[in-house]
Amino acid sequence: MGSDTCDSFGPPRIMGNNFSLCFNANSRTQANEVFAKLSNGGKVVMPMQDAFWGSYYGKCIDKFGITWDILSDHA
Repeated sequence: MGSDTCDSFGPPRIMGNNFSLCFNANSRTQANEVFAKLSNGGKVVMPMQDAFWGSYYGKCIDKFGITWDILSDHA
């Protein structure tokens, strides 16, 4: 899944932060593995954790400046 963004959701838009990508993992283990690889050399915005809506969720920016939302609805 992908999504565009606007200035009211964060810092001014530049090439790379004007959209985000979402990866829906098949398990918490897969979510942790993907999150670790994508955040390596980048920035952790929100570490993987149980979210209030019931998913296991984290957000990071990879080393290329792309924002990723990683989630899993599986135990």
